Amino acid sequence: MVLIFGEGWCEQNWYLRPLKKGSARIAERAWSEPQTEKTVIIPIGLTYEHFDGGGKSVVLNVGKAITSAENTQNESGATFVKWLNSRITESLKTLAYFNPMLQINSTDHQQLMRS
Repeated sequence: MVLIFGEGWCEQNWYLRPLKKGSARIAERAWSEPQTEKTVIIPIGLTYEHFDGGGKSVVLNVGKAITSAENTQNESGATFVKWLNSRITESLKTLAYFNPMLQINSTDHQQLMRS
């Protein structure tokens, strides 16, 4: 198992940024090789309490696996990257908790993390 943060950036905020190309390129390469063609991508929505200090709460929501069989148009190169990143992004939108009104250390955010 390998965990890749496709946004390619670590920043203290609670919104999904565009995915970089690297994750999709790794998947394309894996799916093109006989030894790794059955590799699956499992989108995970991750909502965290804050960066500061210890004792944090994290909420993980696990999505449906994405397989090479879903690439029915046999996309490749830049088209594949766009297709896969779009597919992953749509899944993450349903898995990660997004609320621009919640800011670090707000009462609402603290209550979310304790529920």
